[in-house]
Amino acid sequence: MRESGNLGLHPSVVSSCGWSHMTGVGGLARRGLPHPAQCPLCDQEEETINHLLVSSVFARQFWFYLLQHFGIQQFCPQPSDLSFDVWWENSSNATVGLTRKGFNSLVILGAWTLWNHRNRCVFDGATPSLGGALGFALEESWLWAVAGARGLSFLASQPPPPPVAL
Repeated sequence: MRESGNLGLHPSVVSSCGWSHMTGVGGLARRGLPHPAQCPLCDQEEETINHLLVSSVFARQFWFYLLQHFGIQQFCPQPSDLSFDVWWENSSNATVGLTRKGFNSLVILGAWTLWNHRNRCVFDGATPSLGGALGFALEESWLWAVAGARGLSFLASQPPPPPVAL
């Protein structure tokens, strides 16, 4: 079984999640479906998959708080990170063992959460909610850990990092 890059994901996992088809506004426009003119989560730029998952203000805040919860906020996307794939690969390669497994699980869960939150905003008229998206991701991470995601269980068992003085 060949894995996708160094992330430990089989290509069928990526394609079955639909990530290879996440085209945002362009995909909706090509199909003649209604679509927002700007990113539905930040309303600041045109929506692209990289904007939605890594470079929008909403996404960067989401990743920071999600990763901070597990004490690995040093891997959250920076303003210079414009590609979801490159950010994920670089951050994953900077970790080892169960931390890497947990990080990769969080990235999959986080991307899925952002995509579903975006869809609720576009198709159901929901209002973007950082707290709502984060709460959902944290609850799901607990369920994934209970279901056997060893990396997430490992990250959840680590002591929290000391608070950062502002």
